[in-house]
Amino acid sequence: MHFSIVHRQEKDGRWTAQVAEFPELVAYGATKEEATQKAEILALIALAEKRFRLGRGARPRVTN
Repeated sequence: MHFSIVHRQEKDGRWTAQVAEFPELVAYGATKEEATQKAEILALIALAEKRFRLGRGARPRVTN
């Protein structure tokens, strides 16, 4: 899975990583790499939750 991540360094030196596919997700880290890792984990969790919600009402097909 590939996520588009936008990085920015804050005035206090921390890095932020925002996931374009989930704009509400912003992760912070002491380094760019740390912020990226956290953002990727959050994005995977958000993707799993979204798929769970979408598939929750679906019933499995029964074929004979």
